[in-house]
Amino acid sequence: MKGAWLIVAGGLIGAIVAAYYYFIPGAGLDGESGTLLVLISSLLMLLAGLVLLGRATGFLASLFVVLILLDIIGTGVCAYFLETPVILAAMVLALIGWLMRAIGHAADNSVEVA
Repeated sequence: MKGAWLIVAGGLIGAIVAAYYYFIPGAGLDGESGTLLVLISSLLMLLAGLVLLGRATGFLASLFVVLILLDIIGTGVCAYFLETPVILAAMVLALIGWLMRAIGHAADNSVEVA
């Protein structure tokens, strides 16, 4: 659960900003397929983060953690090429959440050596 809220926040921010750029005429990226791709991938990240918040365990949680990392990288690269720094910052926020989730989960499962 550690960091999942940041993943959800990153997905939500990315989706809102991408929707603005896609649907508002004159925003510079309206109607572009790359903007639609970022919108859809941000929404998928939001949903995957909500699955992790639902205390998914085992294979499902591991699968979503890997898929979220791929989503963060792909969406971040798209945001870089679209020159949308707010979406790129949202992906950095999601990456911090992903790292908190991965490191926190590993720390919970570690064994203390005396």
